[in-house]
Amino acid sequence: MSKLSVAASPDGEDLRCSAISRNLGERAAGSAGGSDRFLLVELPLPWPKKIDSHPLLGGVPGGPQTRGATTILGVASAADGGRGGLHRVVSLQRRQGFAGFDRVEALVPLNALTATVSTLVTDGPEGLAASNLVDPTAGTEDFLVCTHGSRDRCCGQFGMQLFDELAGALPDRVQLWRSSHTGGHRFAPTGIHFPTGTTWAYLTAQVVGAIVNQSESPESLATHYRGNAAVIGRAEQIADGLGFSQNGWDWLETERGLETWEGEAGSRFASVTWPGGRLEFTVQEQQPLPVPVCGEGTQNSTKESPQLRLIQREND
Repeated sequence: MSKLSVAASPDGEDLRCSAISRNLGERAAGSAGGSDRFLLVELPLPWPKKIDSHPLLGGVPGGPQTRGATTILGVASAADGGRGGLHRVVSLQRRQGFAGFDRVEALVPLNALTATVSTLVTDGPEGLAASNLVDPTAGTEDFLVCTHGSRDRCCGQFGMQLFDELAGALPDRVQLWRSSHTGGHRFAPTGIHFPTGTTWAYLTAQVVGAIVNQSESPESLATHYRGNAAVIGRAEQIADGLGFSQNGWDWLETERGLETWEGEAGSRFASVTWPGGRLEFTVQEQQPLPVPVCGEGTQNSTKESPQLRLIQREND
């Protein structure tokens, strides 16, 4: 029996981490990984459990998957062929003010992939040779679905099912990618949309369609929303997400600032500001929840997930 199929205890309890987190009532808000730059690197499959141990990333400067302000993700598409052995590398650079990401794409041969990624990590897109750059297509979007089965069975199973459902179903402007681990596999299937940087949990094909077409309100999608990948910090992501719910899709193109601070007697506050507006919140810490080990249940959990509730304050 494969490890992927081990999903229940002897008494029938579903031991998949995504099922356990749902049953615990864990909120996805504030759980997104944040970074100044994301590199989507088209890497040959299969991927190792940790993407930074892929042979083609061995020469990249820095430490693990997140190298300083850069997060490297392995990607693959449903249509990898037809490019004469060339591989895509997409740089997504955070704009100032959290207003999305700027996209630059390069197309390089396999033997130049490591050097290209190294250049992007150390010098950014400015270091790339013009001959490798792909002419930008206006309105290009990227949607990543985590399918990293060697990292977590829920992503491998549920993420791959979702990816197959979405293949050929999204608008032509949207590049659909399989992605290596993006964090939060207990919220599988998970996804990230660029250039907005919005990060999502418990996805279905219908929810992804609503995200890329902005056909439902952010408020109605709030239980799926993890946070913005351009924002660092759990309380900050939740505050930004509440602004998103209240102000609609235009929020993602609005320059905004985020702040947290400590008050008296250990009280904590957060705010989000934008031209013409400000929201302030009291941050309440609630009982943390165990992070389940997929296939083993909460009794073997070694980590906890903080649970925060933000209560809006009246502006003076």
